[in-house]
Amino acid sequence: MSVGANPLLQLLFLAAIVTPIITFFRVNQAKRSGKKVNLTEDSLGKFGAIFVEPTERYIASIGNGYIINFLAGSNVASGFAVVSNKRVYFKGKCYYKEEGKLKKSFEERTVDLKDVTGTGYTRTNPLFLLITAIVSFLVFVISAIVSFDSDSMSDTANQIGLTVFLSSLVVFSITITSYLLKRHNLFEIAFAGGKIAFDTNLYDKTEIDDFQKQLRRAKDHIVESAHSQVAAAAASQVPAETNSKLGIADEIKKYSELLQQKLITQEEFDEAKKNLLFNSNK
Repeated sequence: MSVGANPLLQLLFLAAIVTPIITFFRVNQAKRSGKKVNLTEDSLGKFGAIFVEPTERYIASIGNGYIINFLAGSNVASGFAVVSNKRVYFKGKCYYKEEGKLKKSFEERTVDLKDVTGTGYTRTNPLFLLITAIVSFLVFVISAIVSFDSDSMSDTANQIGLTVFLSSLVVFSITITSYLLKRHNLFEIAFAGGKIAFDTNLYDKTEIDDFQKQLRRAKDHIVESAHSQVAAAAASQVPAETNSKLGIADEIKKYSELLQQKLITQEEFDEAKKNLLFNSNK
């Protein structure tokens, strides 16, 4: 069995070997592309173009380099996320999961902080591609070893051996290349109704960690503020003369909205309602 006698087979052999090598170096080069970029005062002053309310205050962000380009009017190369004291804003290319499969899309989404349910790192590792690549490589090696004894084989056996040799090499090349391209380390943000993830290779690690920490603090502040309102209502003793029936109804409605938003528990709502009604009957 000889590949060298046929230029077309030589080209196929070379392409099957070189393609995974080039992909490996490109993927590893991408891992070093994420650099930390600090936002300037001028950039921070332009967040009015992103925020829903003018009273919102910037807390943290990831993809600062992409944010600067966006605020300057350029196209968004990759996705970014911004946290204010009220909401989380997503814009640009990112990942999401649909029916267990990771997909890439362009997102432009606004999520209230109270709806954020969690953050963290995750990894997609298509093992079936890796296993297929390993099996095909073993077949390739075995067929290559057998080829050394090709002199004692018939022409038909040699042809079959050549076909197995090249086919296994091509399958190995395709599957290992696909595995390298589909393997991702992601930073994921979960919220009521879905998840959005960013490829960590494109972002600075310290920037992501700071974003995650500040997002959790902002979320905790929203929840604690709601609990504080309930605790203040339960602890206060309001004179009966200043509490009209309309005022009591408005207070109960406010805590009912907090309950619907899952910022307080049913027990806390019942306690607040009980105190309001008790004070109004004094």
